[in-house]
Amino acid sequence: TVTKEVKGADGQWTAAPVAAQTEADLENAILTKARQLNLSNAG
Repeated sequence: TVTKEVKGADGQWTAAPVAAQTEADLENAILTKARQLNLSNAG
């Protein structure tokens, strides 16, 4: 789950919407980097 908060004019933090695709994009980026690291450590 990806969450986001923004600071309002009153200085308070409130939950903000996150695009549905953001979670999938973040997961894919992490998995891609993990694969790259795994391959670089294998050789």
